[in-house]
Amino acid sequence: MTMQEIITDAFADLNAQMLSRQLAWAQARLEDTKAVIAELSPKRRQIGEWAYYEAVFAAAGGKTWKNMIFGDLVGNVTKNINNTIAKRDAKIIDALTKAGITEIKPFILLHMGDGYEGVFCIDRQLVTITTIVAGGYNIQCLHQRTTVKVK
Repeated sequence: MTMQEIITDAFADLNAQMLSRQLAWAQARLEDTKAVIAELSPKRRQIGEWAYYEAVFAAAGGKTWKNMIFGDLVGNVTKNINNTIAKRDAKIIDALTKAGITEIKPFILLHMGDGYEGVFCIDRQLVTITTIVAGGYNIQCLHQRTTVKVK
């Protein structure tokens, strides 16, 4: 098995949880956004276009998320999570390669919390994966940032 296949197997449960949580979040954003639109549409001219769209985008989690959840919600969220997973896996493989590890054996991933933290031992190397919540005033939505350390 390749390193990618072994990592995919080890992270299967976590990947499914990530997708499930993100779909639930997006569905909640869709419902909240529909409620804001229903409430503010009649008052749109009174409150102004800027205030209307600011409220709609805030309910959706940002302009990009508004477009994603009103499009193919499941497809868009799945694509987003798959991209996140692919980037995370690439970081893991890159960190392992930099540490001189070119082959790995199957392992069990330990994770906890809303994001995840994983620690596993490969070829006497301790690999730590940490996901933090990132974002700021100029970021459209809160997002996950993954760090990988090999010691």
